[in-house]
Amino acid sequence: MKTFIRWLILFLILMVGAFLGAGLSRALSVKGLESSEVAGWVQAIGATIGIGIAIWVPHQQRLESVREGRIRTFHHAMAIVNDLRSRVTYLKKIYAEGGRPLAALTITGATFIRRYETLFDRDLYAHLPGPIVDKILDLSGSFNGIETSIAVTAFQLENKLSTVLGPLPPRPAGEDPFEELYQHLDELWTALEAEANATRE
Repeated sequence: MKTFIRWLILFLILMVGAFLGAGLSRALSVKGLESSEVAGWVQAIGATIGIGIAIWVPHQQRLESVREGRIRTFHHAMAIVNDLRSRVTYLKKIYAEGGRPLAALTITGATFIRRYETLFDRDLYAHLPGPIVDKILDLSGSFNGIETSIAVTAFQLENKLSTVLGPLPPRPAGEDPFEELYQHLDELWTALEAEANATRE
């Protein structure tokens, strides 16, 4: 659609230019260089160019503003995803090593979920393409699973936040929810970076 509009605008510019050029050429050949008709045509050409510039410059500025807004949106989302990756790593470390109070797990888990929810901000969504939104939505199951796991751990320890956690046994390869979530976040970050680069070009 955008290509069609650009070609239409170019066609209209060429038609107006041809009309004004023909009129000026006729006035020059029939009336001569000093006639008032030539001055009128030159004035019409100048006015048309001025109107074109008055329309084109704000249009280009608006397009540039939208483009910059999209790039900022992608970078903001990338920062959130990067933060989520570091929180996944920290949660995995808490589970793997233990030695921290239950409060460290529950607080980190709660802020982790809240941070994920910022990806659903309406202003952010306004610029995110459908495939990126789908990737964000696909993560919700993993986040719910981690939230449930933390709730179960807290319940087993009777919600005593000062209780020191012990290390959990390592999970078999391919069954680590943290590893899977980290990989999905990595894919989301890569997709956002690709969109930002494509918008920048």
